Amino acid sequence: MLLGALAVPAFFVISGYTIFFSAERNNWRNFSAARVSRLYPALIVCATCTFLLQPVPQGQLASEYTRMYLDAVLFVPIYFERGMIDASYWSLAYEVRFYLFVAILLALRLFKHVSLVIIVVSLLGTAMSLAPEGVDLSKYFLFPYASFFGIGISIAQIERQGATIPNVLIAALHLGTASYGFLYGYEFIDMLDGVRSPWWVGLGAALFCTGVVIVHLRAKPSAKMARLAIPLGAISYPLYLFHQEIGYELIKYLAPHLGFWASTILAIFVALIAAWLVNIAVEKPFSRPLRKLLSANRKRDHEQSTTDLATEAVRPR
Repeated sequence: MLLGALAVPAFFVISGYTIFFSAERNNWRNFSAARVSRLYPALIVCATCTFLLQPVPQGQLASEYTRMYLDAVLFVPIYFERGMIDASYWSLAYEVRFYLFVAILLALRLFKHVSLVIIVVSLLGTAMSLAPEGVDLSKYFLFPYASFFGIGISIAQIERQGATIPNVLIAALHLGTASYGFLYGYEFIDMLDGVRSPWWVGLGAALFCTGVVIVHLRAKPSAKMARLAIPLGAISYPLYLFHQEIGYELIKYLAPHLGFWASTILAIFVALIAAWLVNIAVEKPFSRPLRKLLSANRKRDHEQSTTDLATEAVRPR
């Protein structure tokens, strides 16, 4: 369970790193269009497959389950942690919040201060979490994962600007708040084990996630490894959307006949094939046209704005 608890924060570190470079060369509209076109087509298909293939969860009304599905395909409700038709979508909600946070900074022309702003956001979220009535609001400040995104941004800034004293201090602050955030998120596992993890577990987790990403970035893969990594990266998002609920239902159905390990291996194989099919049949054909469509709308808006300005300039006073 510890490895599972480390995987998501490590992914958020990677997300912070990659989004930094994506956002710094885009305006907020281009950035938003790229994110929506990346997430939405596969989400519609994978959420629909989960809705059709997974039985209505025990203790849940069919109408409530249908509403969860509709919230998922409408996409926006995911920001509010609605539409969790697959339990793994909780981390998608944090990704969507992070993307909105970046888009707002781009719109306000404050993205150059993103690392400092995310420290403030992380501290606000942490402060809210300490008050019982503030826990539900703290997640909108990306708590308890804000500083994992911040660590990724700090790695990118150090790579771009060098290990200056401000950059190193900001990275250290992110490590500190990420340590507390990890312990907060890990409380559920602690309750299952009947223990309370010491502070160094949080710091170790933050350092581990940071180290994994740095090692990955510094590695020089062979041509064969690079060719393998590209298709695996391509199917990673639909695999994430598919793996939990459908995988669990498949294992539960097959285990009495094949045994646990054989059914688990078969479920992994089926999930990989399904993710590959979604990438080939949905993401590749639809993601780029959707992005172009949004770009075309922006182009028309720009042309209309230019026309309006020209008209205003020649209009008799």
